[in-house]
Amino acid sequence: MSWGRVCLSLWAVCAIPVALPAQVISPNRVFGRYQQFTWQEQDGVPQTTVLSVTTTRDGYVWLGTYEGAARFDGSRFTLFNPTNTKEIGSPQIEQLLEDRAGNLWLGTYGGGLTRYAAGHFTQYTTRDGLSSDLIGGLFEDTQGNLWIGTDGGGLNRWRDGRFTSYPVGGGPRSSVVRSIAEDADGGIWVGTAGGVVQLKGDRLSAAHLPAALATVDTRELFVARDRALWIAPMGGGLYRLAAGEITLFGARQGLTTGVESFYEDPQGQLWLGSSSGGLLRFAGGRFEAYSPIPGMTGGRVAAIHAGFNSVWLGTEGGLVRLMEPRVGTFSTAQGLSNDQAGGIFQDDAGDVWATAGGRLNRYHNGTFRLFTTKDGLPDDRVNQIARNAGQAVWVSTRGGLARWQDGRFVAVDVPAAIAGVPVTAMLRDRSGALWLGLANRGVARIRHDRVTRFTKADGLADDAVLTFFEDRAGSIWIGTLAGGVTRISGERLTSWSTRDGLANNHVKAFFEDADGAMWMGTHGGGLSRLKNGACFQRLALSAVDSPSSTSLR
Repeated sequence: MSWGRVCLSLWAVCAIPVALPAQVISPNRVFGRYQQFTWQEQDGVPQTTVLSVTTTRDGYVWLGTYEGAARFDGSRFTLFNPTNTKEIGSPQIEQLLEDRAGNLWLGTYGGGLTRYAAGHFTQYTTRDGLSSDLIGGLFEDTQGNLWIGTDGGGLNRWRDGRFTSYPVGGGPRSSVVRSIAEDADGGIWVGTAGGVVQLKGDRLSAAHLPAALATVDTRELFVARDRALWIAPMGGGLYRLAAGEITLFGARQGLTTGVESFYEDPQGQLWLGSSSGGLLRFAGGRFEAYSPIPGMTGGRVAAIHAGFNSVWLGTEGGLVRLMEPRVGTFSTAQGLSNDQAGGIFQDDAGDVWATAGGRLNRYHNGTFRLFTTKDGLPDDRVNQIARNAGQAVWVSTRGGLARWQDGRFVAVDVPAAIAGVPVTAMLRDRSGALWLGLANRGVARIRHDRVTRFTKADGLADDAVLTFFEDRAGSIWIGTLAGGVTRISGERLTSWSTRDGLANNHVKAFFEDADGAMWMGTHGGGLSRLKNGACFQRLALSAVDSPSSTSLR
């Protein structure tokens, strides 16, 4: 049972990316699912107001900031700006987009458009056909066309190596294009400071749109999978256009801030980055906030991007990664009786049994159930749980032993010689024998109602027993509090301690690998490996050793 605890602990350590930021917010879950990791200035982010985020297929995360584009490899941020890259005409990177060909496009505010491909940067400005060097929006449609929104120059399209300009009528405000989106029918929608327009042929028009949208100062557009068009105005609130009908959302629905970015998760729920209220989610007709984001200053979320099995947020306080946890956490929030978990194992039916706070729990069909004396236990306070080869569940309580049988626990008679002695460890071996670690009194083996005792006088490493393990050969391994390890093969006892190379005499867990080597988890000494019965190798675990570069995938 102790090995189950150690396995879970090691799994949790090994599953965490080694190049994490200095600030790790845990165990927070965003909207019930995600772990959060943050990178700020002290973690190497070159400028903490992140305006745009994207991931690229070569394994990097790119950030657009006021001081340039930062490339993140999992350990280090590398900054590209006009100081070290002449092809980037302005340090203010408003937009980032990787197209289907693998080109990374940087939309700058004042320096035009820059393409990064095969390790080289190429700049495009008004000299190359752009209508303005102030880039406000980037979008690639399903046909592979790159659409560029500009501040003052309207809409541009990049196709076959050339730019085509689409001026927006309606005055100077309409030439400020901040967002582009595509609907399910291939229609291109454009959000401008003078209203929402749609591309019809080679013209942009608002003639067929509801009047409420024709004049709205638009910050962001988003088309959801249900075909609804979401429009975020500069002044706050939110419009949804669906089946020709407009719905306006605001403070009555819980939206009290402007919206700057959108993301639709695999479950079809809409996430929104706000201008001052942090991260929001639209659920059940209302907006709920995950705000403020721990570790962040302020509440602006300017960008949301999904990549590498994560959701990346560009905020005014740095970069945030919301990551699906590789290790699920179960606590009182999920129905466990206590957050102090102990022994654990899975039975043949797939149910997980665990002690928590000295109480017995079973995880079955997604929920926890607490077992008490009403279910046949001799006492509510459980010390140990074990199983035999037939997967029967055995429990040691302060009131005696019990076995799970036909949906209830049934008390097990214990020989008078050990009745009432607290049990510190328990194992039901393949032969049916029950092994009990007795508090500071060694080991008792019950076989066919006969009790055999093993103590230090018989060669046991220590009378304070912590754990049992049965290897493939049927030998019983015993981990003790202060004496090391004992193996019982038949009636023969063999012990090892630090004198023989064991890392520490406080042994809490065992594991037998495919080669027959025995691994032992110690308290304070790390791991020891015993192979061929003689040679110990000590291994120290470290969660901080990390390579200079780590894949973010």
